[in-house]
Amino acid sequence: MEKDVLSFIADNELDDLNRLRMHYLFLNYIYYLDKKEDRLAGLQKLEEADKKLPSYMYSKLNIDKAGISEGFKKQ
Repeated sequence: MEKDVLSFIADNELDDLNRLRMHYLFLNYIYYLDKKEDRLAGLQKLEEADKKLPSYMYSKLNIDKAGISEGFKKQ
């Protein structure tokens, strides 16, 4: 699933809105991963895919890396 979503983000044939939707879907997915290492690895993969977005979109993305690395706190 990860590879598919990341490939959608990097796909120049896909419209910009859906590429952005896939970005936020993947961002939410990694936020809920149990292990911090997995979240950070996912974040790195996302950043690599995001580099293939059009510059006007890529320049506007602002990811809270600290929040992602902490992940979801189960209570």
